[in-house]
Amino acid sequence: MSTADTVSYVGARLFFVTRRIALRRGDVPLTGGPAGVRPPVAGDRMEVRTEGVGTPANLVAGAAPPGTGRPDGSGDV
Repeated sequence: MSTADTVSYVGARLFFVTRRIALRRGDVPLTGGPAGVRPPVAGDRMEVRTEGVGTPANLVAGAAPPGTGRPDGSGDV
């Protein structure tokens, strides 16, 4: 999947997100997947392959506490 496969414009989504929370180095904003793919759940492994950079992987954490931008409560709102 690439950004060419998405339904909405990724730049517009990033603009929307960054007006509400501060992204920090290493944050990977995920914008969705192709039809038929279930939403991620705690414990899933997420990999984001970037040509020329590599394929970092992270485990999906539980839901963020209300009013925060991150599972550990450290995000800007």
